Amino acid sequence: AARELFAAGGKRVRFFLPGAWTQCALGSAPAEALDLLRVWSREGDELVAESLPAFGLRPWATHLGPEVLALLLPWAADPDPEVRRAVVVALRPRGVWVPHLEWAVDAPSLLVPLFDALRQERELRVASALGNALNDVGYSHPQLILELLHRWREEGSGPHVEAVARKGLRSLLKSGDPRALQALGLPALQVSLTATLRGGAEVEPNSNLIFDLEVHNAGAEVPAHLVYEIETPGKDA
Repeated sequence: AARELFAAGGKRVRFFLPGAWTQCALGSAPAEALDLLRVWSREGDELVAESLPAFGLRPWATHLGPEVLALLLPWAADPDPEVRRAVVVALRPRGVWVPHLEWAVDAPSLLVPLFDALRQERELRVASALGNALNDVGYSHPQLILELLHRWREEGSGPHVEAVARKGLRSLLKSGDPRALQALGLPALQVSLTATLRGGAEVEPNSNLIFDLEVHNAGAEVPAHLVYEIETPGKDA
């Protein structure tokens, strides 16, 4: 009945059906339930591509815990890129639209076999999803991601490894982590900065902040763009 409904239903029906199917199937044989979701992943429907990982696969990952990996790792080798993307989106530790996958947040090393299976990925859409998953891991286990990307470069990886690295390290880069800069092959900067506010220590509300910014480079000369933020005390940072 579910197969017939998916085939005959409109876009809204297809969007909600993976989640409804999983809610009905949880507690039964997971292999058969996941097989049908895998078939639906191959349909190439954009709405299904977003709903199926979040509402079709994610509940299984929560319900089964790390045991789900044995069932979903074959998805990473599927010839259809939509199937490969679905599994990596579903197993993101932090995810989108969904609660955190606690076992993956606490022990993301369990996901390394999945990440390794996609290291040669040639579809940019799948590689982008992989980078997002790595970024999730980097929030709490940055060293794991740094070591993984280093190993991939040494052992060889797919054509989108640089795009994966940039996505996977973006939160570390935003925080200024020098390890992330080095992982992308960027030279380390050694600078000290001093900001001095003109006109005293206080500024009237809704007025301009005028300050002198002094930068000293203690390292080698390298090309760089300086981006700075000034945070002030008060009601709003």
